[in-house]
Amino acid sequence: MNHDDKTSQENTNQQPAKGREPDFDAHQVIKNDGGENWVKIGAMWEGKDGYISGDTVHGRIVLQSRKAKEALQEMRVQNQQSTPTQQQKPETQPSQ
Repeated sequence: MNHDDKTSQENTNQQPAKGREPDFDAHQVIKNDGGENWVKIGAMWEGKDGYISGDTVHGRIVLQSRKAKEALQEMRVQNQQSTPTQQQKPETQPSQ
């Protein structure tokens, strides 16, 4: 099995459970004297949560839009503000 066959097999095994085809091909672009050589390194899927993710020969890659990241951070801040913190009451000494 050559390197390209292994890459194709790994990517096929990493497809989402739904078995849908990849939305994107991932390429590494290598510049040389005569131009560029595009080498396919994996496949990527677009998720409903604003991420694009997939497995490549170099490992897992996740792309997150800046808008999605900002929305996630805002949601975390709102959740922290809406969750009441339990404040401890100061202990008082019993009256004598």
